[in-house]
Amino acid sequence: MIGFLIGGLFITASFFLKFSFPIDIRSGHHMWFSLFSFVIILITGKPSKKSWPLVYFLFASFLIPSNFYNGYTFLQWLPQSLAVILYLKLENITLDRKFLEKLFAYCCLVQAAWVLVDKAGFDIYGTILGSVFDGVQKTTKAGVPWNEKAVTGSLGHPTLSGAYMGILLPFVYRLKKYLIFLPILAIHYTQSSMAALTAYVVILYIATYDSRFKYHLFFCHCVALALLLHHGNTHGGFFSDSARLEFWRVALAKHGLASPVFGNGPGFIEIAGVQLSKNSEVLRPEHNEILTLYFQYGLIGIAILIYIIRLKVVEFYKEKDVYFKGALVGLVFNSLGNFPLHIASTGTIFIILVSQLNKEKKHGGISF
Repeated sequence: MIGFLIGGLFITASFFLKFSFPIDIRSGHHMWFSLFSFVIILITGKPSKKSWPLVYFLFASFLIPSNFYNGYTFLQWLPQSLAVILYLKLENITLDRKFLEKLFAYCCLVQAAWVLVDKAGFDIYGTILGSVFDGVQKTTKAGVPWNEKAVTGSLGHPTLSGAYMGILLPFVYRLKKYLIFLPILAIHYTQSSMAALTAYVVILYIATYDSRFKYHLFFCHCVALALLLHHGNTHGGFFSDSARLEFWRVALAKHGLASPVFGNGPGFIEIAGVQLSKNSEVLRPEHNEILTLYFQYGLIGIAILIYIIRLKVVEFYKEKDVYFKGALVGLVFNSLGNFPLHIASTGTIFIILVSQLNKEKKHGGISF
């Protein structure tokens, strides 16, 4: 029962964007995530006690009432709070690992097919549903010399759809090795450099897992990625950071000391707005989950994160399923330049992966 509800939560948060109020790209996914999360929370047992500091995030927003009573902030706070409770519940439950792996693999393949169909010029939502729901973002410009339109899949944005597929690549490979070319091709068509790098890191982690020199290889590749980023920023093109580094610098300079201890509550940067220059557009959100946590929950939030990481690192090393670990590595990497934990579909992946670390009795070998 719990497994099917988890499946329903993940599928609706990934593909049913148009069956919701068209507030913004994320709200449709959040609505379905909140609905299924609430049901799962009601029917499951006691929450885990070892991660109890996470409860802080449920009421921390009330410390900043001027922000909390903003409608946008509430739409951020509700799914975040339910995500915390859902995680605490799932941490006390062992889910069927095979079921989860197939669920992730099939959803990744469906998302890849969705992107490829978008690339062919067929709007699935628009064609099937007609004009009942219109105006949902389908295409966007991406990159500097990438002047063709990027496809967005069911998540409404190329970077989000690309991250979704990149994180789930290990499960497709485990299901059928030859099918991995579909999500890789789809990630290419999203034209998202962060999604491409996420897929690259996932494949690198799995491919070098059994190597004696895996840490040396991983370090060398990290240096190579840093050089690609430097080249993209100085010469333009696919591997530019899309002004992320400058945005982080300006955001910290303007708002870094606004409330350093307790933070400013969910959605702070979206409400405050950050401009890189007088004539530039207002940028949002932070595109970095650590920075987001700092702005929203301050140094206390960072301290709680460090405490939870300390607990989970032990379980990560005990986990023998390299595909499971590879997906988590990709998600953590993507969090450094994106906001996957604030999107219902990728956030659900994170909750499941972290809550189920080291809970599978049978482990298979690896060949890549």
